[in-house]
Amino acid sequence: MKIVLHTFGPNQIFYLQSTFLILNWLKYRSEIDSINVITDHPAYYGKLDKYINIISVDESTINQWRGEFDYIFRIKLKAIELIINENSNNQPILYLDTDTFIYGGFNELKDSLFAGKGIMHINEGKLSECPKRSQARMWKRIKNQTFAGNTITENDFMWNAGVIGIPANISNKTIETAIKMCDEMCSSIHVNFLIEQFCVSVTLQRIAEIQAANGWIGHYWGNRDSWTNLISSFISESYM
Repeated sequence: MKIVLHTFGPNQIFYLQSTFLILNWLKYRSEIDSINVITDHPAYYGKLDKYINIISVDESTINQWRGEFDYIFRIKLKAIELIINENSNNQPILYLDTDTFIYGGFNELKDSLFAGKGIMHINEGKLSECPKRSQARMWKRIKNQTFAGNTITENDFMWNAGVIGIPANISNKTIETAIKMCDEMCSSIHVNFLIEQFCVSVTLQRIAEIQAANGWIGHYWGNRDSWTNLISSFISESYM
């Protein structure tokens, strides 16, 4: 299993989060193929470089990854694609947002991926039934339309993309379809933060069974300030 995360820009909070994430996963390092960090600030990971694979990218590459419609969340998909394209030993891919941590169930998580199940953090429900304005607006604009060969139906679920696990045998097809779908959707509707995660959700649920990761992996996106303070204190005390 290859772990993938990315950090870009000067905001040190993301590097604090990613350092905590990496330390959290290192207890499983004997059972993980590699931990891959894609970043434009590799110096932040100097103390961890013997444990992880640091992949440096420049501003030009990052801008290219944002694509024709300057969609920032497309970078995530391109980062995953980079690792998949270099995946010579045919390992499943597990992408993680920096604001995540594993608290149990590693063997179950790994077994699900190797059994061919897709992994995403949590099922947020059918897009067609979501009461929130942003999701409802998106549903109105894309329902019954086809993107990258996938026609959007009322039964398509939105999964949280803070965790994306892709089995090895479908990794290329999944990421290629998700990126194509994302680009076609960006060309058709107002670009928003939901497009990337919905495209991955639809792509994975059409070709695999999806397993929720929230029983194994925490995602503190709704409580970042408290977690950032906790992590900052932990790292300061550890290093000093």
